[in-house]
Amino acid sequence: MELLARTTCDHLFLLTTQGLSDVNVMNVMLLIANITFETFGYCYLGSELSSQAASIASAAYQTRWERYSIEQQKILQMVIMRGQRRSQISVGGSVGVNVEQFAKIVKNSYSIFVVVKDFF
Repeated sequence: MELLARTTCDHLFLLTTQGLSDVNVMNVMLLIANITFETFGYCYLGSELSSQAASIASAAYQTRWERYSIEQQKILQMVIMRGQRRSQISVGGSVGVNVEQFAKIVKNSYSIFVVVKDFF
């Protein structure tokens, strides 16, 4: 995630120092827009996955499971147990991707950009 923030910051810095007259700068702007949009898409879908998984587990728990047959109770038990674990999309198997992470990425990108811009 930090690599993405630094890459976006590098592109913003190039955009600031070069101006808007160069074709390369327009390519950088399109690249920034594409990276931001794609990252937001993954983060949004990660948030949706987590919320849907939690609602499925809650719905399974709220059913009248004691009235079902033993086989159906076992299936519902597995659904409830699976719902107790957090479902998420992760980057590299370690960092969960959600809208909060996207906000952190944007904030870090802008912070790094401001610091680098002040040096030049």
